[in-house]
Amino acid sequence: MAVEETDGGWIVTYDNEHYITWNENTGGAPTWGQIANEWLTDVRLDQKLGFPVAPETENDDQSGWTQEFENGTISWALDEATGEFGPVIEAN
Repeated sequence: MAVEETDGGWIVTYDNEHYITWNENTGGAPTWGQIANEWLTDVRLDQKLGFPVAPETENDDQSGWTQEFENGTISWALDEATGEFGPVIEAN
């Protein structure tokens, strides 16, 4: 387990790449898997999306998962054209 302070909040790392994030605006929220990887490696650096506000949920059509953030969403979804999963990042 590790604890990292970032601009505006905290990230607690647990085994198996599970994280709990916290900031004053969102309180605590878990993130894990590919959505967490996208946020931690690509998105968080420019901080456009902010922190997670709730756990990820499965998409209604079962095409993947979506997690809401302060300023947008990250989905890990099936691309029907390629048949592969990948990130879909949408900022508000």
